[in-house]
Parts: sequence; structure tokens; C-alpha cells
Amino acid sequence: MDDNKPKKVRRRHLGKGPGKGPNKGSAKGPGKSRSKTHDTLSGGSDAKADSKPRPRRDKRQGEDRSPPESSVAPDPQMGSGPELLSGGHVVVEALRAGRRELRKLWVLQGSRGPHVRKAQKLAEQCKLPVQEASREEFESRVGLEAKHQGLALEAGALPTVSLEELLSSEEVSLLVALDGVEDPHNVGAVIRVAEAAGARGVLMSARRAAPLSATVARASAGALEHLPVVRPSNMARALATLKQQGFWILGADSEQGENLFDLSDRSLSGKIVLVLGAEGKGLRVGIQKQLDLQMQIPMAGSVSSLNVSTAAAVCLFELRRRALATSTK
Repeated sequence: MDDNKPKKVRRRHLGKGPGKGPNKGSAKGPGKSRSKTHDTLSGGSDAKADSKPRPRRDKRQGEDRSPPESSVAPDPQMGSGPELLSGGHVVVEALRAGRRELRKLWVLQGSRGPHVRKAQKLAEQCKLPVQEASREEFESRVGLEAKHQGLALEAGALPTVSLEELLSSEEVSLLVALDGVEDPHNVGAVIRVAEAAGARGVLMSARRAAPLSATVARASAGALEHLPVVRPSNMARALATLKQQGFWILGADSEQGENLFDLSDRSLSGKIVLVLGAEGKGLRVGIQKQLDLQMQIPMAGSVSSLNVSTAAAVCLFELRRRALATSTK
């Protein structure tokens, strides 16, 4: 095959059925990255251009030519707040974590559920003002459609952390990286799964990705309050830094890659970053070049694809299962 000829390939989003290439179902251990495959894959298309001028693009790697950085830039999509978080799980976990600036707890008059009692107790412990409100006033604040369970929390924006801060803990051995995932419900669901599976942090693209809004917090069922988030201005560079720190970079894709369940325990052991691509676009070329291994979830039914959060759950808990099995040997 002439590698110099341009190839036109079809992009698919994360979690589709097994590919039909010659490498289907084969297993490779660490150090046997699929560089030739990576060079032939096409990356996801950029989002629609906004009104602001964009920096020059590096066509070779598909990344912005950002200046070198010792740490990640602040999240450009986060304001100083306040934000209004609603729902029992979200409010209680925000109070427990204490990572936000807490301003006021709002309680619907007459609410007496377990989440309400827990939130009031936590608010009392941290000397947070508690304000009861009539249903009309309360719903005017949180909206008629919100599943608030009688609770709302006025708080500041959730702070992000630098990559250096994230890696300062010796316990960090599993991370999740989201390359351009824009749907806030998907982002929240992935964060919920990642926290439940034992991941110690999430990396999200600074651009073309969902902001860490109240919608993300609600979709994560409060997990966002506990899981540190890094917003690198250059995701490929961040992954390269993690490789230098001894992390094994695994990319989850659809047709390209090894069968997840056929991979050896050695391939899925050690310090790992699971990289998941955007809905309908997959992983960009610059991100693919940083992968040590590309894998796919084999599909047995008629449905040919999985939602990114569902695919994240399959991959993360398979990694957890392997880690637990290996530790008991």
C-alpha cells in the first residue's frame, strides 16, 4: 500500500461495532502502537467558526499553535458565577465537596426529604445562609422544568486545576480525556461514570467542548464536584506530557482498533488515560498520533453504535475489572 497517497476514510463516533479491517480481534501489548493506522485515519471536523478570529492551525497535527505552557490555561468558558445548582444529589455533593464558593441554600417551603435534611445540616456546619421560598418564588429561580427536589444552591463556578496539580497526587493512575465532546449531558454522564470507576481526573478540550455548567453538574449527579477537571489549551500536548509521566494512552474508537475484550491484561495495566472522541466525529488526527493503543467495543446486536457515555462505562469498568483481577493474583 502506498502510504503517500491520500486516503478518504469515513469517520464514525465512539462506540460503534467492530471494524472489518484485517486487524480485527488481534491483541497487542504496550509498545506496539498502531502508528500506520493512526496516519491513515481522518480527524473530526471543527465546529462552526464563531465571530472571533481564530489562531493559526497546525495542519500537521490538527492543534492550535499555542505557546508552550508549564500548566494549563484557565477554563475560558467558566465565569465567576454565581450559578444556581438544583437537585438533591448535586446540592448535597457541592456542599460536601466544598470546592465552590458557597453563597446561599434555597429550600422549597414544606420540603422534608432526606436530601433536604442532609443539605440543611451541611449548610449549618459551614455557616451557609439558608432561605426558604414559596413554590412560586422557588420555581421562578430554578425553572418549572427543573427536577429540583426542593433544593437549590447559589454558588460560584467550579474551579479547574492544572495538569501539574492533578499529577501531584501519587494516587493518580486512571484518567479520562474528552476530545471535543460538546453535549453537556454526555459530559456529565461520562464524569459520573469516571468517578464511579475510580478515575482521578478528567481532561477536556478548552475549545469545542461543553462548559462546566449547572447542566453538566446535574447530569453527573454530583460527581463533578469531586472529580478534578483540567482544561488544556492543547490536548495533544497534554497527552504527550502524560506519556512522559509514564501513562499509557488508550483511544476508544469504532472501526479502528483492537477488540477491547481480546486485549491482554498487560495491555490494560499500569497508569492509563482513556481518550474518548466527540459525538459523530471521533478522535482528531493530532490526538490519534499520541495514542499507544486504539481499541473498539465489539457489538453483538443490530445497533451499530453506543453513546459516548455508555462506551465510557464499558471501557472504564473493563479496565477496573482487569485491575482488580490482576491485584488478586
